Amino acid sequence: MDAAEAAVAPLQSALAQAPTGFAWWLCGLEFELAPPKEIAVVGENAQPLLDVVFDEYRPNQVVAYSRNEEAESMIPLLEERGAEDGKATAYVCFQFACQMPVTEAEALKAQLKG
Repeated sequence: MDAAEAAVAPLQSALAQAPTGFAWWLCGLEFELAPPKEIAVVGENAQPLLDVVFDEYRPNQVVAYSRNEEAESMIPLLEERGAEDGKATAYVCFQFACQMPVTEAEALKAQLKG
């Protein structure tokens, strides 16, 4: 974060005056202002959770999905994440900290807004 801020700070006025000339710098600025959310979804019948994940434009989200827990070892984001009480479960992580797992679409929507 500090490196991104230091790189973008001197260019702020130029970015505002000629944004199309600084497309990659604006991507870096956007990444600084909205660091990625990592979302892991595990379990059968996860479509309601996946609909919430993809219903809004979130350019900096990383999503991993598995129907079963056996695929976990292949995808690091899914490691040690399982379906809660046999229900499809979503895990939302931000800056290396994860929120409590959720099994309801409305609860996931609330986590993604925060």
